Amino acid sequence: MSVARSSIANRIKRLGYDLYFSLERSSIRRDILLYLNAYPSGVPIFDISQNIDASYTNTKGAILGDGKGYNIETSLVSLGLVTCNKVRGSMVLYTLTPRGKEIASMLLESDTVAFR
Repeated sequence: MSVARSSIANRIKRLGYDLYFSLERSSIRRDILLYLNAYPSGVPIFDISQNIDASYTNTKGAILGDGKGYNIETSLVSLGLVTCNKVRGSMVLYTLTPRGKEIASMLLESDTVAFR
């Protein structure tokens, strides 16, 4: 692991083991953070899943947790990285919180993502 990648991983680890564990275990969670960072006004889950090339089920599990493959405690919402905003009817847009933006910025600091 390069010094830059190791440094970023260590910075994230200092923010909390659950956060580090969540991002280390799931490239989908990392991809969601990076994708949402480019869309500050929010994006529905369906669009996120299509654009990060992941299934809807896995994308929803990473964001909200499903109690199966994705723990609710380490979901992006539970970790305070993503928020859900109901806009009209059943339409829900997902956006990064300030902490989520901070983590996404850390992941973008080097040419490669810290955990890859």
